[in-house]
Amino acid sequence: MTGELVNELMDLIKGNQGETELKFLFYDLDEKISLPMFSRSIRVRLNNELISYLEDHPSLDFKVN
Repeated sequence: MTGELVNELMDLIKGNQGETELKFLFYDLDEKISLPMFSRSIRVRLNNELISYLEDHPSLDFKVN
């Protein structure tokens, strides 16, 4: 993840606050290490804008439960 991608994602999340829990799983392919994380303070509104952003970034995988 680049700093630019993190900043874009944070701006998008801040602009789409809602009630959906936000969880991340960072995975290092080289080291085969995973790091699950979640936000206690930020929740999102799952909408087309957020989903489109995630779909447009092939380095990001996402799942909706």
